[in-house]
Amino acid sequence: MQNHFGKGLKAGLSAESAWPASKVSGYCKEYLRGFVLGYAHNLAQITGDDNTAAFEAGVLSRNYSLDKDLVAEFFSASAKHPSRAFFLVGYEGIAQNPDDIFPKKPAS
Repeated sequence: MQNHFGKGLKAGLSAESAWPASKVSGYCKEYLRGFVLGYAHNLAQITGDDNTAAFEAGVLSRNYSLDKDLVAEFFSASAKHPSRAFFLVGYEGIAQNPDDIFPKKPAS
């Protein structure tokens, strides 16, 4: 038995950019789930922003037709954790513009 999730995770950790959805048709869902999570982890490490990485993971999960709940569970044990919320916004495509996700700070 092969560890497709682990192989995808390693590929995501070393990926310089996300793969377009048109290029992932030959990979199984376990591999893609690992890739998305590895890529999101790497992005969070590089940028220092867990929420943006979670949002990107949501967008990729939707684009790769991955199960929302299976990927979302990796972001927190708490349903109220901010990274989980950002993942769900990315997956569901609710935000219409960046201010919906990252509201501007009021002027002091």
